[in-house]
Amino acid sequence: MDGPGNHTQQSASWMRAAGRAAEADQVERRASPRSRMLKKGKLILPNNISVYDCVIRDLSQTGARITCEETGNLPNELQLMFFAIREVRYVRVVWRRPGELGVEFLTPARPAPHLHL
Repeated sequence: MDGPGNHTQQSASWMRAAGRAAEADQVERRASPRSRMLKKGKLILPNNISVYDCVIRDLSQTGARITCEETGNLPNELQLMFFAIREVRYVRVVWRRPGELGVEFLTPARPAPHLHL
């Protein structure tokens, strides 16, 4: 029977199937697998002229996804400090959205310099 309720069920089923197909079609662009996390960080501008609080949301061997209130005015290259372990890396912004950045690591981790944060 093709009543109004049956049409709604078919539409919902089709939408779920279309969503799964779209997910399967997405190509993984990361060079290495990511791990989800919620760690405090700091974004340090060149010459240490300014420091911004951020949260490291995803991390891989080659980069990270960061949330930060101020993303539009940040330069393309800066430093990312992993606050809890006091390590810092030079990074390059590879994509940006309001409140969010994707960065790639340019250098290995090194001890963070002493900053008055």
